[in-house]
Amino acid sequence: MTSESTGAAGLCWECGYSLRGLSTPRCPECGRAFDPSDPATMNLGRHVGGLAGRLLRPPGWAMYTLTAIAVLVSVWAAAFPAPSGQIGPMLIGVWKQSGRRGWVGVLGAYGAVEVRYAYAVLAWGVVAAVWIARRLARGIVVRRIAPGQRAAPFAYWRRWLIPHVVLAATVLFCLTSGPVHVGFWVSKPSIEAARRNWTGNPPQPRTSSQASALRRQLKWVGIFPVDGYQGLWASDGSPGMNMVIVNASDWSGFVYSPNGPPTGFRGYELRYMGGGWYSFHRADVYR
Repeated sequence: MTSESTGAAGLCWECGYSLRGLSTPRCPECGRAFDPSDPATMNLGRHVGGLAGRLLRPPGWAMYTLTAIAVLVSVWAAAFPAPSGQIGPMLIGVWKQSGRRGWVGVLGAYGAVEVRYAYAVLAWGVVAAVWIARRLARGIVVRRIAPGQRAAPFAYWRRWLIPHVVLAATVLFCLTSGPVHVGFWVSKPSIEAARRNWTGNPPQPRTSSQASALRRQLKWVGIFPVDGYQGLWASDGSPGMNMVIVNASDWSGFVYSPNGPPTGFRGYELRYMGGGWYSFHRADVYR
């Protein structure tokens, strides 16, 4: 039996789609089932607009924008050279620091790798909170406007599932070296500028504007809030053997060594990034 055969001109409670003339008792727009013989399962004329109408809609640009921000923060955190798969120990380190310094003091220290991972977790926590709030609000609205009805659990299920799929893909990506490569290549113009400016002894600013620019440069190189730069020359002073180190944290960063792997990095893991650059991090961190 269809809505056409009964003469009903009902609309879907979830999305307002017209149910007349359907061959199966299920809304093709959102997937909500209905019973043509039960008027309560269809909206027979009530206008659902305003806040209620918005809450019945599937996730839109706001949810996806929050998800995109969480992805970017996660990749930003994982872009710092570090052993892969160390999220748990890093967050435990943040928790221990919060007991000594308080959360305000800890979260303000975004130069620490552990804190950046905490920001990524907070970003995904916001996405989860909004997702849950929307699902609960949607169920409440359906009960209010259609007594005895419940929100269809699988209505728009593909669009509701997107944040979960994106989260899983982000976690898997951040367990690889991909974010380090992304972060390096996004920041490479700034890192190369640092190499050119800081080869040998760092230049001394001669004017107040130069000093201000130098302070800004010391805070960020591309996406990295660096601890500092060091221009180093090889001990033998051979031409072309200069190394420039960009410290992205207390125990990791990038080093320019155009003639092969840099020496003097015992206890560090090196990964070639291309163009004479290597990433490095202490091998014993979080092990």
